[in-house]
Amino acid sequence: MNPFTQFLSQTIANRKFLAFVQKWDVVEQIVVNTFRGQGNFESDWKEWPKIRSKLRREYPHWMDRLKPLWRNALIDGHPAREDPFLWLLNYEDASEFRQNWRAMQTLPAAREAINRLLIEMQSET
Repeated sequence: MNPFTQFLSQTIANRKFLAFVQKWDVVEQIVVNTFRGQGNFESDWKEWPKIRSKLRREYPHWMDRLKPLWRNALIDGHPAREDPFLWLLNYEDASEFRQNWRAMQTLPAAREAINRLLIEMQSET
């Protein structure tokens, strides 16, 4: 898990959102590994359809809470105009992340939204 996200997660009681975040961590790992040409492609590419399917089912539950947060994030130095979660989950094949700089630039907007929601959740307890 991203170190800052892990720190923010320590006091969060919402286990469903934490499970969503753990699954998103897998997305990040697959995108980064594929882009860099590192990791175990066979394993990552087999995992992609599974994690993608799970997140496409779970994300609508968090979409409304994350939307205002990713809208304040930047992608390639510009305000995010489209949902970074849906944008990344639209890729059917993990191999499409190879040399996909736009995917790499989109990951931070999703992570920023996750971290901001974790901060909001801390104040809810």
